[in-house]
Amino acid sequence: MGTRGFYVYRWHGRYYVYYNHWDSYPSGLGKTLLSMIPKDPEEYKKWLEQKRAEYSEIEQKFDEQVFTVVNPFEANSTSAAGVEDVEMMPSFSEPANDLWIEYIYIINLDREIFSVNGSSHFKLSSVPGDFDDLLDDAKKYNTGDLEAKEVHGSITSKTLSKADPKPEDVADYARLDAVLVQAKRPSTHTRKPLAILCWELFSELLLKYRDLIWQAMNTSHEKEYLFREVAFAFLCLATSSPALVRLARKCKPDAYTNPYGLMGRGNSSGRKREFVSALFEGYHLSDKEPGGAPATTSYWLQNVLISLERSLDCKENYQASIARAVCKGKTEGRVGFHALVCSIEYAVLIRVTTNGVEHTKRLKFVDLGRVVWHDDQGQRKVGIITQSGGRVVWKAFNEEGEGTGKDTGGDNQNEHADDESDNDWKDMDNTHTFDAIALLFESAARRTLKPSNAQTHGVFPNELYRIIVGYLDEATKTNCLTVSRAFRDFASDAFYMSDDVEVSVAQGRYKLEYFHKATGVEDLPSFSEVKEGHDEPNSLWFPVIGNADGTAQFLPSTWISLPTMSEHLEDATATENDLYDAPKRVERLDSHELDRMFKDRQRAGYRSETAGPFAGTFDYSAFEKLFPSQEIIACSSDVIGLYALVYFLDLNIFGCQNGGIVQTVYRAKPMSYIPKVPLNTWMQIGGRTNKSYKTVPYAMLWAKQPQEDSSKGWQNAMDEAQHHASQEFLDCIYKLWAFGNDTPREGVLVILIGSKIKFFHICCDVDVPSLENFPHIIADGERFKDHYDRGRFIYDDERFTLWEENGISASRLRDQISFEVFDHESSNSATSEDVSEYILALDVLNEEDRPNIESGFRYIEKLADSLGERQNDRKEP
Repeated sequence: MGTRGFYVYRWHGRYYVYYNHWDSYPSGLGKTLLSMIPKDPEEYKKWLEQKRAEYSEIEQKFDEQVFTVVNPFEANSTSAAGVEDVEMMPSFSEPANDLWIEYIYIINLDREIFSVNGSSHFKLSSVPGDFDDLLDDAKKYNTGDLEAKEVHGSITSKTLSKADPKPEDVADYARLDAVLVQAKRPSTHTRKPLAILCWELFSELLLKYRDLIWQAMNTSHEKEYLFREVAFAFLCLATSSPALVRLARKCKPDAYTNPYGLMGRGNSSGRKREFVSALFEGYHLSDKEPGGAPATTSYWLQNVLISLERSLDCKENYQASIARAVCKGKTEGRVGFHALVCSIEYAVLIRVTTNGVEHTKRLKFVDLGRVVWHDDQGQRKVGIITQSGGRVVWKAFNEEGEGTGKDTGGDNQNEHADDESDNDWKDMDNTHTFDAIALLFESAARRTLKPSNAQTHGVFPNELYRIIVGYLDEATKTNCLTVSRAFRDFASDAFYMSDDVEVSVAQGRYKLEYFHKATGVEDLPSFSEVKEGHDEPNSLWFPVIGNADGTAQFLPSTWISLPTMSEHLEDATATENDLYDAPKRVERLDSHELDRMFKDRQRAGYRSETAGPFAGTFDYSAFEKLFPSQEIIACSSDVIGLYALVYFLDLNIFGCQNGGIVQTVYRAKPMSYIPKVPLNTWMQIGGRTNKSYKTVPYAMLWAKQPQEDSSKGWQNAMDEAQHHASQEFLDCIYKLWAFGNDTPREGVLVILIGSKIKFFHICCDVDVPSLENFPHIIADGERFKDHYDRGRFIYDDERFTLWEENGISASRLRDQISFEVFDHESSNSATSEDVSEYILALDVLNEEDRPNIESGFRYIEKLADSLGERQNDRKEP
């Protein structure tokens, strides 16, 4: 069996990987590689120049044939470069060991280092022949367990040594007579929606590009591609500017198959698609340079002078960097300006005025050992970030007995050891740096705008202007950002994801929510991870960072899912005309208050044992408080959530188990699991697991927004609900039949439109021949499973292949499922030929209707209990 390994050449920051199948041990492949490196100093120099020239030529081939994009819809493979044996696309990310690759040898032509498995490093010019005996010592030196004097002279580290400051730069700083100031703390600006989104993306980058960020922080010079690109990405996020940070949809091709493509933000004809490439990969158009960052180490970004410095690790370098930044700005003719010195890991904020220079201490910008975030209430938390199930997980220090409250990682711990003696230039509190930088960019932007005064103020008060700006379209609202300081504040209260979707901050929370013209308000979904091998839904929105000039980059492994208007309308009963009757951002149901009620109830954790039949003990105050009339604007998921709070918790139905709240049942997006549900609709199936461990449905909820309380609205809801209920119950009959179980005979259909409700009895007396009549199906049970899995989300008769193959008509059986008027007098049903709008809807806001509503839900409770245990209540969307 072969011992697999990689041998890698690094040049200009890129890694060129080659595969080795046999004998990749240090005594095998390792020594073979070393035998190619001359020991004689002069011969070594010639060899090094030859290798660098060779890989410069290879670099050029890849840039011309692969990384330069001619057709954005097609990606070239490594073979297009005409370079043989390269295992994978050259990357700025260092390859790592996995289950199949046991040894990786890197010949670093940039810094002349020979590395083994990323943990043992030797000087390339003097690697000893017995280096394999020194691997443990090299590893311990790398982790700080051994000092330089204790190890062989050939052993080195990838971590760069401190840069020596120039004496003249330190003298220039002294002549500035600068004043040390405190960095600004969080303000209303950092609670704006785009600022919150940028903060979340900042955390995503720290998690998913941790190793690459570390590589960037340890490059040889700030001019290197990776250093410039990582710094630029972080700084773009800190600007919170819609010109540099946005969410866009990948138009072509799929994000996980191509590292570049065209992206757009909506279906507006006036919105231009832009070319974007994967972050830190180096793909570019023929008329653009690789990457999105400027090629220089000093540039202006949103009216702030950026000065990149590789090292801010001592006081002298810190002072010298400030002097260079100030000199650069003044040389360009600026009298007053803001500047930012950035080494990725650290930052210094500077303000230059006619009165002098002010600057902060050195602030920790990027800490790979810890991260700072906000909870829903906006409270600061300090801890670590990890990843679980494709999602970011934040864990605070000193929370649940874990963590110490200190930074993790050797470098940070060493830094804390000398904090006390260096507190005149190091900031001890590093929890607000991102916000401080964001406020620096905001101050620079506001500096160019006129303040409001008697001469410049409009005819209306600012309160009215804020309301007016809230109704503007995206283009006009964006223009308002540069009108005045007041208008900038108003226009930044929300930002647009597309023509149809506006994002703002949930009332009273540090959490984003989107307002969709079609579906109302929902919490903004969390960022998820694209998984290779799965189809990419059209509704995925990717974060895009950089200028919209063909140099922007997107995060290929991070997205949120949010259907657009056109997707909502597809296969739905609604039409484009519904846009004119779409919900407005006024008088809507307070979803924050609904969540608070859920949490209060969850803490209480009780079930009312005193509520007898028709006792009227349900808490109707929730309806009266949150739902005072049918005019209120409410998402259909919130409508069901309100009913869950009042009824389902006490009755243990529709996903509520023994008083416990399955809150995600009512607060998640329906489109994420139920295909082809009509616009503005939420469907919920209640089911119990029986003794055979099969889930049997007992009822279905069909919720619509309050604005559809009309004769036409109820008729549409009836047609839709009956169609989907027939499908869902027939599907259950199919599953239970195929596994030899009894099929359901009855159920209840509940239609909710705002505060109004109708109950219908579902009769499932479907005549299906017993499975015992089909022994060949029993003998081939796996075939049924394959049929069912394949047809899982197909809502037509293809789903019932086994029936059709054996002469059973699914459409005929579906017609046998009937809906009857619900007789509240006897909690039963009465036959009726017409079950449409002539049935009067019950209103939870009407006290006279409440006993009938309670009887309907108690009948559902009784039906559910007849099928299985209460703890086995399950939602079945």
